[in-house]
Amino acid sequence: MKKFLIGAVALTVLAGAGASSAQPYNPVAKQRQDVREARQDLREERRELKQAQRYERRAERRYRAGRYVPPRGYQARRWTRGQPLPASYRTRA
Repeated sequence: MKKFLIGAVALTVLAGAGASSAQPYNPVAKQRQDVREARQDLREERRELKQAQRYERRAERRYRAGRYVPPRGYQARRWTRGQPLPASYRTRA
């Protein structure tokens, strides 16, 4: 008798759990969920874009260098092994 009651209770619990977890397919709810997710993605993209633009604006204000001026005595040339270095390259500066 005990085994019969335990078996009946176990079947009842399993049947109740299966029935409560089975929800009917609702295409409208699925579409709404897709729209919510798309809106969330769009908000995240906009937030990232705003942060990137904010960083660029800050960088523009921070960087105020003039045009590049090469050091005195600088000349572009190809070096080969054995050539002596000019004096400007041998200084401590």
